[in-house]
Amino acid sequence: MQLRACWKLSNVVGFAVLGMLIQSINPTQGTDELTSLLDKLHMLKVNRQLMENLNEYVNRLHQKLDTLRRLALELEGPLLRVEDPESEVLSNPLLSYSLVRQMHFDWPHVEKLMEQSVGLEQIDFAKQMRSELPRLQDVMEATAAMNRVQQVYQLEPADVANGLLDEVQLNAKLSISDCYEMGANLFEASQFSDAASWLIVARELWDQSLTAAEELLTVSRSNISSLLARSEMAAGHLELARAALLEEPSLRAQAEQLLLAYRNHEAAPSEDHPYIEDTDDDFIELCDSSYTPRPTRLVCSYKTNPSKFLHLAPFKMELLSEDPYMVVFHDVLYDEEIESLRRMSEPSLSRSLIVEEDGTETVFKVRTANDVFLDSDELSPKDAQLVKRIYQRLRDLTELRLGHASFEYLKYDFGGHYTFHHDYLNDTDHSSDDRVATFLIYLNDVTRGGATVFSDIKLAVHPEKGKVLHWYNMNPSSFDFETRSYHGACPVLIGRKIALARWIHEQDQMFVKPCLQPPLSRKSRG
Repeated sequence: MQLRACWKLSNVVGFAVLGMLIQSINPTQGTDELTSLLDKLHMLKVNRQLMENLNEYVNRLHQKLDTLRRLALELEGPLLRVEDPESEVLSNPLLSYSLVRQMHFDWPHVEKLMEQSVGLEQIDFAKQMRSELPRLQDVMEATAAMNRVQQVYQLEPADVANGLLDEVQLNAKLSISDCYEMGANLFEASQFSDAASWLIVARELWDQSLTAAEELLTVSRSNISSLLARSEMAAGHLELARAALLEEPSLRAQAEQLLLAYRNHEAAPSEDHPYIEDTDDDFIELCDSSYTPRPTRLVCSYKTNPSKFLHLAPFKMELLSEDPYMVVFHDVLYDEEIESLRRMSEPSLSRSLIVEEDGTETVFKVRTANDVFLDSDELSPKDAQLVKRIYQRLRDLTELRLGHASFEYLKYDFGGHYTFHHDYLNDTDHSSDDRVATFLIYLNDVTRGGATVFSDIKLAVHPEKGKVLHWYNMNPSSFDFETRSYHGACPVLIGRKIALARWIHEQDQMFVKPCLQPPLSRKSRG
């Protein structure tokens, strides 16, 4: 953890400002701010308070310095006005008297003034604000999000550092310490080549813009070069490691000894980093904004049955896949309904949890989102009625019963994602109540990223406000597991993603599909 010691508040705020600029590009943001955005605004408020406190501390120091400077001129003035101070002191009784009195009476006062502490109030305030500072976990998760979007969308570290994300230029840049921290975290996660890329950018920034003031907040160039050489060595690039050391004046003479030390103490591979995961090749392919799925003969139509409501107000339906069955319905939710959903959900958002094999729920790196379940029993009558209307609308679209489970309101910020997974619970017990199908309702447009992708059928569905994505997790005729429903949520690159998820359970379909074929197998690949 020694690498973490160089992190400063300015680096965390740098990531926060970049994240806010990324999210602010989203043109669909409503009047209700997202929880994480409020957290970032709070962090900026804390940073502003700390900066005001620091400036006040500097002003107090300046006041004392100005007082001492004026006092020095006053004390030194009589001697500066004569050409030969030594001769004048010996021959001029007034000057001699003044010097004797001054040295006896005035200098003790000067000493007391020099000893007076200034800015104690500001120092106490800074100590009190420590509890408001981001935790190391916050820094690590911000770093992981930055690495995730850089890897998935194949962005160059130098472009990211300059605020260029997928051809969108942001009004923010990363600092030397930001880039060094990226490299340090990736080194600890055994992503040695990627670590080297970020450390090269950090050293280039150091060479371009280092000032005396920056040096107080920035890791030294020799530390950057040393970690760069270790990264290159661990990646198997001996000559690049040697070059990194030879290009550092303070390390050049001991380059060979350092290389030998790096070789004898190779970095141990990290089996499972708590925040940084390997990038899936299917994510890289399907999440790319330029990805174009293979042409199909599927068509769009209007959904007009079986509900009488659909005869009066049909929904636009787009068949994405016949086998396995996947479909989207457009403009299913209205703007005022979406705003109501946001209003009732945003204040209660918390970090999404993953269900472990033993049934426990935990925060895990495979899913980086915030969520809340909309339990009708806990909603106001008006809000509960809205949820009930949406339930009925989804049933009209599919003829499936939704039962009593709750909607999950989801929000993904910059870098927010969900790695590939199945929605069914993979329970081989035939009497279990597994998830037959999924509804995913997009509540906003996402400027870049955030697509729902299916790796087995090479399908990418991009979020659009009011669109409903529907697929089966189990064969609708036998309830065998549909392994081709393997899917994930691409990291959000620009903007934010808001959605509702709803799973349809098999036991709720008892009277809808009473004559199922016997399952051939309830075993899954994953």
